[in-house]
Amino acid sequence: MSLYVATYQLHAFLDPRQVSSAIADIAVNLLGAERFALLLLKDDGHDFEIAFSQGTSAEGTPGFAGETYAGGDPLCDAALQDGSLKLGPTAASNTIAAVPLKIQDQIVGALVVLKLFDHKPVLRPDDRDLLDLLSAHAASALFAARLFAAKDRKLRTLESLVRLARRDEPRTVLARREAA
Repeated sequence: MSLYVATYQLHAFLDPRQVSSAIADIAVNLLGAERFALLLLKDDGHDFEIAFSQGTSAEGTPGFAGETYAGGDPLCDAALQDGSLKLGPTAASNTIAAVPLKIQDQIVGALVVLKLFDHKPVLRPDDRDLLDLLSAHAASALFAARLFAAKDRKLRTLESLVRLARRDEPRTVLARREAA
């Protein structure tokens, strides 16, 4: 039931920030993540911004402090590179899980789990299924919310231009009459 509610919440929002917040709630409440970062592909398509983080700091989590993922975590870098779920920790990385958020062949972000709560010491096999499901649903919800936000911005801009043109219209007609 919790999984159904979580996926419903992901798709219920049209604001990318609300979708990011829903992903964070899932990370905490269903996965048991104490420290994590949500990375989203920037509009330029090259870097990943840290859209949401919990428990990260410059001292304790290199690469995940600030506004942009600086790179350097081998597990996270590999997940972002090839688009597949990576579980750790490994000899080269303390990251617990790097979950790429991929829609079709495009990676739109990643959820990087850095530490689990003490009452949940490891990820179990059913957690891997949850991570795969989260990857698909979160990616499509983020993609849809970003698309809606972009279209909404364009619509508001066009509406403003129409209102501005309508306000100028009487003056233009009046100026033509005076010139004639």
